[in-house]
Amino acid sequence: MTQTRLRADRRRRARAWSLLGWFLIFVGIGVGGGARDIVHDHFGYIGIVVAGVLGALTSMGGARCVIHAKRLRAPGAVDALAHDPRPPVVYFRPFAADVEGSQPLGSTSWQTNEEQLSAAMNVIGPLVAIGVPQEPLPVLGAARLYVDDSRWQATAHELMACAAIVLLRIGRSPGFWWEFTTAVRCLAPHKLVLLIPRDEALYEEFRAASRRFLPVALAPLTAWHKKKATRGDLKAVIFFDAAWSPSVVDVQTLRVPLLRGRPNMPLVSVLQFAFGPVCENAGLPWKRPGINPRMVALIAILVLPFAALAVVLWSSRSILVLTMMMFGYRSLAARSVPVSPW
Repeated sequence: MTQTRLRADRRRRARAWSLLGWFLIFVGIGVGGGARDIVHDHFGYIGIVVAGVLGALTSMGGARCVIHAKRLRAPGAVDALAHDPRPPVVYFRPFAADVEGSQPLGSTSWQTNEEQLSAAMNVIGPLVAIGVPQEPLPVLGAARLYVDDSRWQATAHELMACAAIVLLRIGRSPGFWWEFTTAVRCLAPHKLVLLIPRDEALYEEFRAASRRFLPVALAPLTAWHKKKATRGDLKAVIFFDAAWSPSVVDVQTLRVPLLRGRPNMPLVSVLQFAFGPVCENAGLPWKRPGINPRMVALIAILVLPFAALAVVLWSSRSILVLTMMMFGYRSLAARSVPVSPW
């Protein structure tokens, strides 16, 4: 099958999976919520619980179908680079990290960890990565480039040479150490960015071993116990100045202004703020995330009912006070009027 026919077939299958997914999502919402009164009339509270569970499972199945449709539509690295003239952000990681990267992040988002990383890096350039050779469909996020085992090192060299920056998620495998030593040897220091997962033992092991290759030793990280569910498993970002002196941005403790966050993609704004110093260090364009209208709307939806209730309570209290004052004044006036003896 030619590439053109393969793409057309994938688009057709993606439409079918997407329609099925949204159908199941709406059915799940209807079963879990809309039919609650009908179920209660026939089966009581047990029926409501069962309907809720079935509705949730149906909606989750629909979400999986939608994600599968997105994977069918995902462009490859060749297409992504052809449509975007900017130098790419190249992402190297242990293939085992794709399991975590493919998981939706947070209860308010269907966007996976890696999708949100890709969205955050799009300020700099398209995110590309070498894909697992045998995977049937790409993981959502970085545009994948598939090469034979005999070619991956040469391809990695080529990607590093044209990259705006190189993201390297630390690991233990021989492949990771080849990527790390090659990056230190071939890249300008400002182009290398280390992604540190929330694994203290792994980081300490890497920190000790990396002393042989880095002119300046990496410092230990603190506050490993702090974790926010909407920030995934990424602990920190480490970047380097011209003398290979490292700087650290702690992703888990980084303060992000509330109104500049994204309720549907919470990791994106965090990474955009985290990569501000990285971009400044590398001389890359960076724009401070603006106030998000969706976050403003969400806060308004949550706050307005309480504000309205407070106004009602305050108004009721004011009316009560005025009424008491009025009746109290009339009672006082009645007592102060002299009674005629006649």
